[in-house]
Amino acid sequence: VRSQDLRNEGNAVFKQGKFGAAIAKYTEAILLDPTNYVLYSNRAACYNYLNAADSAITDLLKSIELNESFQPSWARLGYCYLA
Repeated sequence: VRSQDLRNEGNAVFKQGKFGAAIAKYTEAILLDPTNYVLYSNRAACYNYLNAADSAITDLLKSIELNESFQPSWARLGYCYLA
């Protein structure tokens, strides 16, 4: 299994509103590809929907650490602080 496949599966269940299942897929993908900043940002989006701001912030800060120019992570981080 490749991290991209797991990301795609996570995206699919995210679109169905199954945020816990999406977190599980993104977490598996992160274990295979721990420098993929998009995975952390996507998992953070799930945490936001589950009102788990602390977990979302942790993932977003990691995503930004890995790629500070990835704007979706900055936007999601701002949302965490506004929510």
